[in-house]
Amino acid sequence: MLTKLLTIETIQLQEHVATWQEAITLAA
Repeated sequence: MLTKLLTIETIQLQEHVATWQEAITLAA
């Protein structure tokens, strides 16, 4: 259960990072 939660958190974090990278690229 804990491992599953950590996996979900990691996936969400990666999605946030990708969103920030897109925003930075557009702003540059």
